Formats: sequence, C-alpha cells, structure tokens
Amino acid sequence: MEKTQSQYSKEYIVEALFALMKKENFTNISVADICKKAGVSRATYYRYFKTKKDVIIAFFRYNLERYLEAISKYDKRDYRNNTYEFFKNFKENEEQLIILEKNNLLYYYMECITLYFAKSYRQKFGDDKVELSYIYSGAVYNYSIWWLNTGFEKNIDEVVDDFIACFHINNNY
Repeated sequence: MEKTQSQYSKEYIVEALFALMKKENFTNISVADICKKAGVSRATYYRYFKTKKDVIIAFFRYNLERYLEAISKYDKRDYRNNTYEFFKNFKENEEQLIILEKNNLLYYYMECITLYFAKSYRQKFGDDKVELSYIYSGAVYNYSIWWLNTGFEKNIDEVVDDFIACFHINNNY
C-alpha cells in the first residue's frame, strides 16, 4: 500500500524529533526545531500533533500497528509467536528506545502498552479481568526494559521462553 502525503509528513516529524533528541534534551527542543528538521510548516505539525508527547505516542502507535500486522498471521492463542513478534518489534527500535531512555521518556512506552493491554483484556474478558492487564503490561515493560539495558545480551528465543515461563503459558491454554 502506497503511503499518503499525510503519512509521510507524520513520519518526517517523528524522525526529526528523534534525530534532534540524539543531540539535545527533549525539553530543550521546540516545535520550530522539529518543523525545521522535518522540512514541514508549523501548520502541518499542528495538523497532526498538539504536543511533542503526541509525536512520541505516534511512534509507539506506529510500532503497535506493525506488531498487530505481524501477529495477524498467527492464531490468537499462539502465545509464543505473538510474544516473539512483540519482543522482535521492541528490539528493532533499539536506537529510538535508547534515545527515549536518555531523555527519561520511556514512561510513554509504559503508558502505551498499558493502554493496549487494557483494551485487549476488555475485549477478551470484559471489565471483570482488566486488572490483569496491568500485571501483564508491567511485566512486559519491565522485562523489555531490562533486556534493553543489558544490551540485548539474551537472544530473543531465550527472552520469549523466559517470559512465557513466568506466566506458565502454553499454546494449549
């Protein structure tokens, strides 16, 4: 599927913010700086984003869409492959995650995965089990950040196996 001008503009803005955060602290970067780096007008920026936080959230939403596309080929109960795709997607964004960590912004990652898992649990169980999504999202967040901070020393298969073992999940669930 071919991208629209709107999709390109959003991507340029996200990429510009990350490029700027390599050298400058997030709080010191202005919207004007982002627009200049992205080659877009302020009007274009504000058409898609209200705040700099929204730009980071867009980065995580884009990656969530990529993850959902990747797992669409598996059965929903195929926890190993679904978990594998999650951690694979995470690792593919190592550079951006390191930049976010350097800028003390990884809490946006936690916020995004918490919302995603809460929505998923509500769809599957209704409101009765939504509190379990907080346990799961906390585990995903903490384990993935640990993996990032160790420089991805463990290979992805070990990470997936360890994570699944913590929840005693198997494909016969």
